[in-house]
Amino acid sequence: MKQAEEVLEVSVGALCDFAARQGDLDHRFTPGPSALEGAQWHRRRAAAQSEGVVAEVAVAAECAGLRVRGRIDSVVAAEGRLEEVKTTRGEWRRLSLGQQERHRAQLRCYGALWGRQEGREVVHLRRVYLDIRDGSESYCDETVATDVLWAELEERCERYRHWAEAEAAHRRRRNEALEALAWPLPAYRDGQRELAVAVYRAIRHRRSLLLQAPTGLGKTLGTLFPSLKAMPREDVDRIFYLTVRGTARQLALDGLRELLAPLPGRSRTRVLVMMARDTLCEYPDRACQGDSCPLARGFYDRLAAARAAALSVAENSSADLEADETHATPAPSGDAAAGAPAPTTLLDETAVREIARRHEICPYYLAQDLARWADVVVADVNYYFDVHALLHAYAVQEQWRVAVLVDEAHNLIERARQMYSAELREASWREAARGAAPPLQRALRRSRSIWREWRERESGWIAELPEAFLTKLQRLTTDLLDHFSDHAATPAQQDLLFEVLAFVNLAEKLADHSALEWQADTRRLALHNLVPADWLAPRWRQAASATLFSATLTPFNFQRDLLGLPADVFELDLPSPFSAQQLQVKLVTDLPTALAQREHSAEAIASRVSRRFNHHPGNYLVFVSSFAYLRLLHQALLALDPALPVIVQAPGMSPAERQRFLDGFEPGGMRVGLAVLGGVFGEGVDLPGSRLIGAFVVTLGLAPQDARLRLLHQRLADRFGQQRAYAYATLYPGLQRVIQAAGRVVRTPADYGVIELIDPRWQRKELRRLLPSWWPIQAATETVQGADAGHLPVEP
Repeated sequence: MKQAEEVLEVSVGALCDFAARQGDLDHRFTPGPSALEGAQWHRRRAAAQSEGVVAEVAVAAECAGLRVRGRIDSVVAAEGRLEEVKTTRGEWRRLSLGQQERHRAQLRCYGALWGRQEGREVVHLRRVYLDIRDGSESYCDETVATDVLWAELEERCERYRHWAEAEAAHRRRRNEALEALAWPLPAYRDGQRELAVAVYRAIRHRRSLLLQAPTGLGKTLGTLFPSLKAMPREDVDRIFYLTVRGTARQLALDGLRELLAPLPGRSRTRVLVMMARDTLCEYPDRACQGDSCPLARGFYDRLAAARAAALSVAENSSADLEADETHATPAPSGDAAAGAPAPTTLLDETAVREIARRHEICPYYLAQDLARWADVVVADVNYYFDVHALLHAYAVQEQWRVAVLVDEAHNLIERARQMYSAELREASWREAARGAAPPLQRALRRSRSIWREWRERESGWIAELPEAFLTKLQRLTTDLLDHFSDHAATPAQQDLLFEVLAFVNLAEKLADHSALEWQADTRRLALHNLVPADWLAPRWRQAASATLFSATLTPFNFQRDLLGLPADVFELDLPSPFSAQQLQVKLVTDLPTALAQREHSAEAIASRVSRRFNHHPGNYLVFVSSFAYLRLLHQALLALDPALPVIVQAPGMSPAERQRFLDGFEPGGMRVGLAVLGGVFGEGVDLPGSRLIGAFVVTLGLAPQDARLRLLHQRLADRFGQQRAYAYATLYPGLQRVIQAAGRVVRTPADYGVIELIDPRWQRKELRRLLPSWWPIQAATETVQGADAGHLPVEP
């Protein structure tokens, strides 16, 4: 929707999306043409039309206070007939009734506009369903009086205009309130104001910002506050606060509550939390369609009321969640009417689930709809950066000016690599073949022959994908889509289709940013993304501004190059608010940590941990590079000091098990926790005060030198040169893990503690220079034969 000087303007498509959707939510798999295929068939059909048929006819008119515009696929003026062409793959009747009704509504809107424009009393309407498998067409015809069509259009426009005017009023109230938004604390922490100014400056200049700010400085409030202030002043439509871990989402919500609570009722910024489908789904064993799930049945008939209720809650207070069953917007009265603050309610999991329950609709898809109307969305990074990311799609479709905030941004490189990777399993063919109809059996047998040549290969990395292999995969996708156009797919068959589609989509764009690996033991062909920059660069261009922040982002060129950030990105590295008096940092360089020497040094490391604990009892964490090393050290500790209170991280711990591990670190307690460097306890964990008084970090956290790392190094060297390649592939990721783990010790200005970094390679000045500048470095040696600083070359 666009707003001209006085008249709101809307396309027919957007109008029907809002006002003509009805019936069930239906996400059963119905194969359809791609956008490219649809456009190609539209052009082919238009070119073949006979004389008297005009394609792509523009229409527009004012109706009920809106200017409605659209483009009709084809008009046969002599017969007074309009045609709306929809491409399908297979029998059109397999489309959901909701889809068919939206197509019909769109054509009837065109009929109203054209009939009024041309002065026709009646209009002949034809929906054309064009099956791209064979070019055949099916027709749905109706003849309707123009006055009837215009009355329908007026009713839709009235509903849309009412909502659009309410949205415009909300934006005015929101902007007025945000103009008055005040910093919620008595004063800024050291460096916090500089942080906030840098974020605002980046938004004002439509630039990106790499921001390194230490733990405890207050990055969450420091990034949210200037972004909210920029909404009215810099014409920002939306803020996307993106996180890697759920704990960071909660910090963002706490910060938003603190910032927005003082604002008067009905002026609030709408805040939505996007949750995973597994989290919100009430019927995980049901299909997302009306004949299976009760919350999908009649979804669109109840969506408008649920949406209004949710946005009323977001703009007002928790009292609205207790309102009557209709969830109508309550009239303000008393103190609320006078503008007094009310308790802030954000649209988090609890609120969305409760509103969906009252309106008997699916909470997951309600949240997806609400993402269109929220001012601030807090979500996982995949909602904006994934191949099919919802928030990115909305931003493009609605042409929003978005301020993107990425928390824990040091994790984005690895997360993006995962988003742009895919794999094929030979086992998927066998699973899909079970119970398959004969035509599908033949297609699967024909395509399964692609695996024969792979079975003779040993595991390893592959220079390029054979052209015949990709061609057969593309043929299989066509066969599967054609078959499923007329036959239901089993879960295994649908999984195979999605697996192949994802792989083909990435394989068709295979370049030096990715590589292929054949895993002979599991019969898997994996496409691994190595350099996500090429994929992410368009997402940064789409955003009006993007701020990436973390305690461990330097060197900035590492992030800029691998994330594909613009060359003009702002960079800011803020000093720590903590003093050197709060921390002891000891470098233990005489204990060998190389793989071949670990058994030899485990006893000495255990002795050092035991002595520290017995001399200064309290809570400590010990980080090592692998579970194998962890078990070795645990055995050494048990043998040396059986009374030592040790808890140990286990592989694959559930959320409850992880929480029990952390709960063991009580204030004033005495505990030694053994954990894996780079794992779930190595970052995003807050144990302030006496809950943690020391950490030991054993090794540099460097990835093992294997075939993948060597290939990554080569690809990076081709782009950035040998020296940067080694740093980007090996050194910087390892040191980030070390600094993150050590950073668990001092979290607030009141914390004190000790860090011991154990590895002979800390003797090298070039490594020590990469540690935080405020750390007071001390030397501490433990003589054990075999320690050697030479295991890490400065360059490969």
